[in-house]
Amino acid sequence: WVLKNLPEDKGPVVIFMHHTYAELSLIATLQFERLMKKVDSRLLALISAHEHLAANRKTKIGERVVDELVIGSTIDPPQEATLIDFRTGPNGPQLHVQSIPAISSAALSCTGQGLSGISLEQCEQKLDPLPPACQPLIAPPPKPPQSPEELSAAQNARAKNVLACLGVGEGKDRPLDDPKVFATVAGAADQTLALCLSSAGSLVQGHKKDGWDLAKAIQQMRQPANLVGNRSIVVSAAATLAAAK
Repeated sequence: WVLKNLPEDKGPVVIFMHHTYAELSLIATLQFERLMKKVDSRLLALISAHEHLAANRKTKIGERVVDELVIGSTIDPPQEATLIDFRTGPNGPQLHVQSIPAISSAALSCTGQGLSGISLEQCEQKLDPLPPACQPLIAPPPKPPQSPEELSAAQNARAKNVLACLGVGEGKDRPLDDPKVFATVAGAADQTLALCLSSAGSLVQGHKKDGWDLAKAIQQMRQPANLVGNRSIVVSAAATLAAAK
């Protein structure tokens, strides 16, 4: 499909894909080599994801080495968004990629670099100890659900506790049935608390095989493996063209 629909002009090409190039099957890599023959030096970069950690890789495809920009996840740890910006630089098109971590830490920032968003220190103040309204979130969980109905009930019970912690919602027993539940969370007065809880919750998700609960995740937020700094990457068409020759 890509080969058939790729524009024939001489503009730069950026390929977006979910999995990284290294995770592709043999058949997929052969298809990629066919694509490379068509785009040639027009390929500015690959943008991939899946691994939940931003990185800049030099990926070899056939005889070419290209920039592969792996972007992070807004849900899984370490939570980070990515701003992708196409610009015209002094030597032609450029691709600017800036990662934006949900929780910033001064320990992972360069000297003189300002922190973006909420800091780890702010989260520690919010979560240690948890406000009284949030204490049910760290109560011992009930027995594991044994049916889809029990799982749904457990999920709604946790959601009810989260809304109560944030001081929003109407105390409904099944808040997840409400299509406006995410807008309700977005309306919380204490957005710092909401984001810090989200970050801790992402650690629970990332370590569910290890049996982590929210209390464990809050304790581990400061560990280096659970933190990430800002990343700024620039890829220029001029450099890509020179590498292709």
